[in-house]
Amino acid sequence: MRSKKPRRSHRQFLTAAALSAAAIALFFAPREITAKIRAAVRDAALPGYQGVAILRAHAEGLYTRLHPAGVHDPKLDELRAELDRRQLECQQLKVAVAMANDRLAAALREGTSAYAAKPATPLFVPELLEANVFADDVALRFRSSQLVDRGGAAGVAESDLILQSTAPLVDQGADRGIAADQPVYAGRTVIGKIRDAGRSTSTITRVTDEEFRGHAQLAWSSPEGPVFGAEGILEGRGDGLCRLTNVAATQAVSVGDDVFTARQSGVLPYPMVYGQVIEAELETGALFWEIVVKPAAQFELQTVQILTTRRNPQRTLAN
Repeated sequence: MRSKKPRRSHRQFLTAAALSAAAIALFFAPREITAKIRAAVRDAALPGYQGVAILRAHAEGLYTRLHPAGVHDPKLDELRAELDRRQLECQQLKVAVAMANDRLAAALREGTSAYAAKPATPLFVPELLEANVFADDVALRFRSSQLVDRGGAAGVAESDLILQSTAPLVDQGADRGIAADQPVYAGRTVIGKIRDAGRSTSTITRVTDEEFRGHAQLAWSSPEGPVFGAEGILEGRGDGLCRLTNVAATQAVSVGDDVFTARQSGVLPYPMVYGQVIEAELETGALFWEIVVKPAAQFELQTVQILTTRRNPQRTLAN
């Protein structure tokens, strides 16, 4: 045993000396030779690198399958929900400031009355009715008459337009006061409007559909805060985007401006969100801007709110 240790140490010394000599030789060798040696070493090591990359990809895939929480992290979902809430609050504050600036501008322009006015009680008040959006497979079965709440024997039938349409379908209809052209929202965002109303179901025209039209107004930033600007007509393009038309060339328009419903376009006391300007061009001599709007609406929804109106009970009691 004692005789083997010196031999092993001697071999290790010779190996180290040989490697050192090779390193010194490579250091002083011409650049052409060292480049060829580096290329050879790199080519020899490449399969190993590729193997490591493949192994890492398989390991990551295995981890994802074994730990689905890595894809749907509850903490990440909480942060996303908090971000959505903060963005909604920011949007509400922008609307509130814009409306305050609008009232201030009107007061400066029109002046104030010398007599105090008593607030009027409106005859009709808005009411939002929540509706469930049918999943695609459920809507298909409904339209193929495989799924109905009542049959022909009960004297009930949905509108032929509802059954033949491919538009999004909701579970509220004329029996709940739903009618064509009523606005459809998701929170503060405009989804579209009612296209056709059957007895117990209705279809939706989305803001991006070519047949959609709605009164809209711009809101732009100023030193005093957001200010309502020009008004126009929002039209769907059929490709996931909208255009804002009838905005005069004399109006100020910029990419990033917010687009809301026009103030006189509904019974709600505050405007709702259409989206944001992503393109704004004004050709030489043109009378109107060419404006492209990216809608804020997300159409993969489970529920929406339909705007209806009802007679104000305070007016009814007063009578």
